[in-house]
Amino acid sequence: MIALTLPIGRSRRAGHDVLISTFNLNGTLATAQLASDVLGVVNPLRAYLRSLAVAVPVSAALAALLSFLLAGRLLKPLERLTRAAAAIGKGGNLRAALPGADRGDEVGRLAGVLQTSFGQVAEVREREETFTYAAAHDLRSPLTAMKTRLQGALSGPRSETELREELTEVLSDLERMRRLSEQLLLLARGERDIVRRPLDLARLAGEAVDRARELAPDLSLEFATSGVAWISGDEGLLSPLLDNLIGNSLRYGGGAAMQMTVTGTPSGVALSMADSGPGVPAAALSHLTTAFYQVGAARSGQGNGLGLAIAQRVAQLHGARLDLALAQPSGLRVTVTFPQATNAD
Repeated sequence: MIALTLPIGRSRRAGHDVLISTFNLNGTLATAQLASDVLGVVNPLRAYLRSLAVAVPVSAALAALLSFLLAGRLLKPLERLTRAAAAIGKGGNLRAALPGADRGDEVGRLAGVLQTSFGQVAEVREREETFTYAAAHDLRSPLTAMKTRLQGALSGPRSETELREELTEVLSDLERMRRLSEQLLLLARGERDIVRRPLDLARLAGEAVDRARELAPDLSLEFATSGVAWISGDEGLLSPLLDNLIGNSLRYGGGAAMQMTVTGTPSGVALSMADSGPGVPAAALSHLTTAFYQVGAARSGQGNGLGLAIAQRVAQLHGARLDLALAQPSGLRVTVTFPQATNAD
């Protein structure tokens, strides 16, 4: 109960905040009294804040603990994958299986990508090892021959004729090494080494045919062109490609007739080199562009198994496609298809 005779102003009575004020009501002095139970609002609010003060830290700690446990569970496969990848890097076995590659989640996809990448690196490394071994073999042969000839020339008296013969053989070995070194450099060329400009492939092919005929006047080599044969390319790389295609047919075609054609179409320019020689076994077609590969022959003589490997590399650098097929009724056909380019003139 709140007395009605309280003084004007704000006061605390019976657990209530009481506000009393006077005002004029139609010429009559009146008194207004307002009582409010603030504690009924404040006390629940205080209780709520106290509960928050306890619940929020507990909830945050619980959430942190659950997050830690969940993260640990999720990161365990990633940790195993990391350790396995590190072990592969140290051990060098790039074809070893990675844990989690069979999973269907993000970790599994990551393991699959890593395993595929490691496999590709292993394949490149194996090719490089084979290539290095074969290159060392081909370089060692002329070096050994040169050493033997020079030791023979220095072992005792030699006539001028004998010395000239020895030096001629040494020069022949040096020339073989020079050609091999140039071919190895061609195989090592990268995209950044290409200087592209519009070129008439028919003109370049005709010049290559003329060079071959000058070296071998009795060469049975026909040449034909049709259509527009402009491509975008590097003449310094395309000339060795043409020379190697002709040289490959000349070397392994058994002296049979050969034909080079250049055909321009709206979709591209096709360069074809075919011979009517003995050809190769069908099973060997997929290996002919492998460096130092030779069909059924020891690695000797003038050839070194790099001609078609260089042609394949030059084609790749120009965005072209190289196809090998058995000619009919016999022989081998090599076709390189280039993207068409607009005549710069």
